[in-house]
Amino acid sequence: MNSSSLIRIGSQPKSQKVSASKLKQIFNGTIADKFFLLGSIAVVIGALWFGVHLWLLRTGQITPKPLHDIYRELHGIIQVYLFFGVFACGFLLQAGPKLLASSYSNQNIAWSILGLNLIGAILLGIDPSGILGRAALSAAYLLLAVSLCLTTFHGTAQNRFGIALPILFGSVLLAALIFLELRSPLNSLLLFWGGVLPIVLGAAQQFIGGILGGSKLSNRAGLLVWGLWFAATGCLYGFISFSHHWLWNSFLALGLISFFLYCFKVQLFISIFKDRSAALNQTLLSGTFWLICGVLVLLLGPAWSDSALHLWGTGLIVPLIIAVSMRIVGFLSSTEVMSEKLYIWLLSIWQLVPIGRGLAPLLGLPGWFSWIVGFAATGLIGVWFYLLIKGIWRITKYQLGLPPEKKPISC
Repeated sequence: MNSSSLIRIGSQPKSQKVSASKLKQIFNGTIADKFFLLGSIAVVIGALWFGVHLWLLRTGQITPKPLHDIYRELHGIIQVYLFFGVFACGFLLQAGPKLLASSYSNQNIAWSILGLNLIGAILLGIDPSGILGRAALSAAYLLLAVSLCLTTFHGTAQNRFGIALPILFGSVLLAALIFLELRSPLNSLLLFWGGVLPIVLGAAQQFIGGILGGSKLSNRAGLLVWGLWFAATGCLYGFISFSHHWLWNSFLALGLISFFLYCFKVQLFISIFKDRSAALNQTLLSGTFWLICGVLVLLLGPAWSDSALHLWGTGLIVPLIIAVSMRIVGFLSSTEVMSEKLYIWLLSIWQLVPIGRGLAPLLGLPGWFSWIVGFAATGLIGVWFYLLIKGIWRITKYQLGLPPEKKPISC
């Protein structure tokens, strides 16, 4: 895809002998590609194995297994923390200084966050129901929040409430809510609404304002939008705790108002319709559509939380991560990782996934359609995984060829 405006590493130097301190070269290099490597492995496990497996099981296409409940718990944790969360960490630690107009960055903190995520993944693999793996992941997102606080306060004040505030709020909530039982759709909805979406909408302003010609939230607009968003989160938490239906209705009302106010203030719809043939525009266009569909599905009642979650996850989060990761790895490797035509073609096929996974109960789709969902998911994620690994390997080879005193130019 087109790679012209976010991150560059300059032209590759002539072939030279790699120094003995290879680990130091990797340590001092860019950090996003390391997070993306872990996140890409996580989605293959979390989506292509657990996710497709569970959906085929739910639609009666395969026989139930004794480990079904453990699979459900792991699917949620992997998709939110080790897929979305790890990619979000990589992006924020790489592009955070530019996003927040700051000069602060700390490679030691970045590597510590990556290490905690890796330790958490290993511990969950050993004991899926144990608390140690969750504690490691929780520590990772608390450390991310600390890093972002330092980045924010070393920068200008203009992005503190419009961009930094939702990302910090989401990071802290991710750290806190991992100890909930995520097999519960309502608990997962709270995690997604309060943790995932604020990070997405906060970070997306880098592309909306910097590439698509939209705007970023001012501090005043940010306080209004995120104040309403956090109030909606509080109402959802209250509904889960006390089951008062007026809290559910308040959550929906405040959520819709805050989302459309966000769209108006950042000029989202104007921006994505400027060039509907561009990959990023297509991703945000389809993602916004599925985000709205998810909210509308919630109007049917709390019982539809699972459908809304999968509309948001498959319709917005997965395509957005694929598009952004392709763009960033392309910047870092000075090459086009995936052509825009190929991506848009794959994105078109991918739309079968939110239809088949999120809307299947509403549309009454037959059970065999879940096989189409599985093949569509495997196709896009498989192609993306292969091309992403190729791009990451190119970045790694470049970093190993750098002299010790030279570092890649980052954000």
